[in-house]
Amino acid sequence: MENLVIIVEGYSDLLFIRDCIIKNFTSYNLVKDCNTKDEKVELKSKTKHLFLRVTETKQKINDTGGWCKLKTTISLLKDEFPNNEFKLLVLFDADSSKIENIAHKEKLISDWCQGLNYETFYLPFNKKDEFDDLEDLIFKCITDKFNFFFECWSGFMGCLEDKFKGEINYPEKKRKLFTFKESFKKDNPTIDENYLDSKFWDINFETNKSLEPLKSFLDKNIV
Repeated sequence: MENLVIIVEGYSDLLFIRDCIIKNFTSYNLVKDCNTKDEKVELKSKTKHLFLRVTETKQKINDTGGWCKLKTTISLLKDEFPNNEFKLLVLFDADSSKIENIAHKEKLISDWCQGLNYETFYLPFNKKDEFDDLEDLIFKCITDKFNFFFECWSGFMGCLEDKFKGEINYPEKKRKLFTFKESFKKDNPTIDENYLDSKFWDINFETNKSLEPLKSFLDKNIV
């Protein structure tokens, strides 16, 4: 059985990728789910064993502190899988705030992964000349029924700009997504940890064209 290891930067990334796989690759069964104390997921098909992990975790064994300590994670994986018997899939944010971030990451990851079978994907769309985040992709997965949230958010921001003449500290994308989830938590108490509720999220690769780059990457590597 082939071992596949997917490494992501954070817990929210893990939840999103986990649910995309569960939703779209029905040959995989969930054999171990995650929680905030054990940020690991395992899924199996007839031919592949998939390990989904977070680099930034409270678990000491994988305490890499984000993408920049992927080197430590790789060292631990080599100990876990003798003879490097795994394929590594690295899914990291492109990061809008760091202009040369992807080139910098590519160089370091290439150095750290020498001798390994690995591929990289930069969320959200794997475009190395565009600097976005996972949140940009998640916003495009909100269903049409709840797209009114963006109009409400724009109204909120417009009101601040109209009423306050000083310098505004605009909420980052993570806060915007948090606001969306918290607003509808009474309707779905697990909305912040579950993207499988089709009332709120469209993560179907066949219907959501924004997911095509991620679909192509996963199709090539985990089918």
